[in-house]
Amino acid sequence: MRKTTFLLLMLFALPALAHSNKDGKCTTSDIAGVYGFKGDGFIVAEGMGYPVGPLATVGTMVFNKDGTWRVKQNVSANGTLHRNVVYAGTYTLNADCTFWLFDPTVSDSAIDFGVFIANGKEFLLLPNVEGFAVTFEGKRISKAR
Repeated sequence: MRKTTFLLLMLFALPALAHSNKDGKCTTSDIAGVYGFKGDGFIVAEGMGYPVGPLATVGTMVFNKDGTWRVKQNVSANGTLHRNVVYAGTYTLNADCTFWLFDPTVSDSAIDFGVFIANGKEFLLLPNVEGFAVTFEGKRISKAR
């Protein structure tokens, strides 16, 4: 029962939290800025140079108004530390505040799916890459000028 209630709450509450401005549509201007984030979970199949096992990461992510993004992070993969790991690419932002990240050095298709919440001040992210059971949460540090 608790699980069902939580799922229903997320199903109906998340879209309401996602809307960023008064007309109910997200724009790149609404979300552009620097975010601090953390991610944790497990790698269940080798990929992107990380071994199978637990994964934790902390870093910054920049969303630019021009549709580009950049991540700089430290990653602990199965206890091995990878410092100053950088990824960059482009993103598509939908009016409902969901977004897809693309990095052509990793894949021809989207590598992550996410949603902006709290009026664009936070995001939730899930990899769209096989073998990664990891979730990410980010909070805006500064808005783009």
